Amino acid sequence: MQKSQIFTQQELTILRKKGVDTELCEVILNDYNRGKIGKNPPLTPLGVPDIDGEQILNLRAPSFFYFKEEEYRRFKSLYPQASSFLHPENNKVSLKEIEKAGIALLPCFAFGFLNGGSATSYGDVRKNRAFNQDLFELYEEDFLRLSAKVKGQPKGITPAFNRKGEEKAPSYMELKLRSLLLLVKKYRELCGEGLKEGIPFFQMTSLATDSPVKEALKTYRKSPWLKPLAESLNIPPWQGFTAQQPLLAAYSHSKEGEKKKIFRKEDASFPFILLPGGHGQCFRVLGKVWQQLYDRGIRYVSLGNIDNLGYTPDPVELALMAIKQAPAGFDQSWKTAVDTKGGVLVVTEGGRLNCADIGAGISSRDIKELEKSGKKILFNCASGLFDLSWLLKKRSCLALGHLLLLPFKCSCLSLGRLAWGKLLYTLLLASSVLREALQPGLHLPASLKASREHWRGQQTHLPLCQSRCPPPNTASLQP
Repeated sequence: MQKSQIFTQQELTILRKKGVDTELCEVILNDYNRGKIGKNPPLTPLGVPDIDGEQILNLRAPSFFYFKEEEYRRFKSLYPQASSFLHPENNKVSLKEIEKAGIALLPCFAFGFLNGGSATSYGDVRKNRAFNQDLFELYEEDFLRLSAKVKGQPKGITPAFNRKGEEKAPSYMELKLRSLLLLVKKYRELCGEGLKEGIPFFQMTSLATDSPVKEALKTYRKSPWLKPLAESLNIPPWQGFTAQQPLLAAYSHSKEGEKKKIFRKEDASFPFILLPGGHGQCFRVLGKVWQQLYDRGIRYVSLGNIDNLGYTPDPVELALMAIKQAPAGFDQSWKTAVDTKGGVLVVTEGGRLNCADIGAGISSRDIKELEKSGKKILFNCASGLFDLSWLLKKRSCLALGHLLLLPFKCSCLSLGRLAWGKLLYTLLLASSVLREALQPGLHLPASLKASREHWRGQQTHLPLCQSRCPPPNTASLQP
């Protein structure tokens, strides 16, 4: 290992004990000061894309999809069992057949989530009251009861919704793991025996959440939401892989000059400010886990936030990815007036699709101009599905320090689950979906605010409100 140019040996020892990736700190600093990262020219959006059925697919309520003959032939050669459920007529395949093909692909799939966040603003009274005063007052008693229990805990192990009485609701992580068990059940019903160890999950935790998340996983082996279903399938309640995200030392403010350095306080005992690197760091942190999964036969992985209730495995999307031979696909929904931050789908030079962050990648003024053109704008739901072999090859390009560079290439799919209604309407609607799908007597999810991705995900994945999905079997969802 080369000698550090920015830390003393004593500082290196202290920082590493505190969970800091000192090597990455130095790589980011040097790459930024050399102009390799962080100084990309702003995007020049030429417009917003149409739903063309090739790159952008409408999954709101389709009854069939079209495929090219060569796409079907390649899929048949790679996945003969899955392709046996497809019976194309004039290159047209029904939705039911696509879903069956996706279920048959589950042995090649792993489900991933980012599990490093804590319930800080999640349980904060002031921030949640600001979200909607009237709604907060309506559920204030329940909110305050839950807030006292969850504030500061990892979000993934906090209740995903409220229940009347003293009965404990499942956590976000329990619901994610239960969704995998239900898919194993579907696979067995369609394909017979298989998936003897279940569908694996993987996660990126943080220094703050790693230990309590692992302790929670131990208790989940006896969870009423997991254990009975797992025993009926004769598989473990979960099979998982974890990688912990390290901390980074903060850099100097831009007012101190364009050239960055490690920020140091006047406090001589410990002058550094330590922070997690952000979600984009997952492409560096999860690399070894992804290689392990690939070696076990996994070829597709999905990734999303643990507290996004709408982020669940979808066999239809899995089959579409495999048939279209796309390296990646991302859920989108219509941008609404409340979506003032986040990524939107735009067309740039050469007809290239790109996801531009409002503010950093595309100005609010440009957004308004695009909206004035009369076309609706697609908003990124912060959940994606990846071809694992492509992801492993491109990982070093994606993980440029803390900077995430993930362009929408021409071969990528944008799986547009188109949403409707206002945010509050969707939030309340999502509450009714949970009541019907899980069991009666539920209130709103634990936080009336949570994250934008959380509610956005509910907008785009509500199975009871989309004609393409049948209502879930209420009985099968009972613990």
